[in-house]
Amino acid sequence: MSSPSAREAEAACLLSLEGALAAGESPDLVGYPDEVLEGALQALVKRHGAAAAPLLRAIADGARAKAGRKAAKRALYRLAQAGVDLATVAAILGHNSIRIVQRYVHPTAEHQRAAMARYDAALQATDRRERVQ
Repeated sequence: MSSPSAREAEAACLLSLEGALAAGESPDLVGYPDEVLEGALQALVKRHGAAAAPLLRAIADGARAKAGRKAAKRALYRLAQAGVDLATVAAILGHNSIRIVQRYVHPTAEHQRAAMARYDAALQATDRRERVQ
């Protein structure tokens, strides 16, 4: 996002999100393009961390703007891509099960390779510890 008007729109959207977060209400996201919503949600999470979880959940579950739900789900998908386990993503969404989260999170081939590399490293570390004992 490079144009001043796009940055202004993202700042206005972020202000709306932060106001809703402070008031415990759902934000009015009508009229914000997807890329503006996505940038504002990322900025919200960077600023407020876990405190932003209820607002992300509310947006993902039923914001008036379909684009808002899409942007929130993309943000949660990125959490999973960043290595946050699905149970935690489900908890952020307020779900008791990871089944619903699995609808939106589809690991890429690269993520699968990275997971297998971590698994292999853990096995090798276990083997080394067992040899030392």
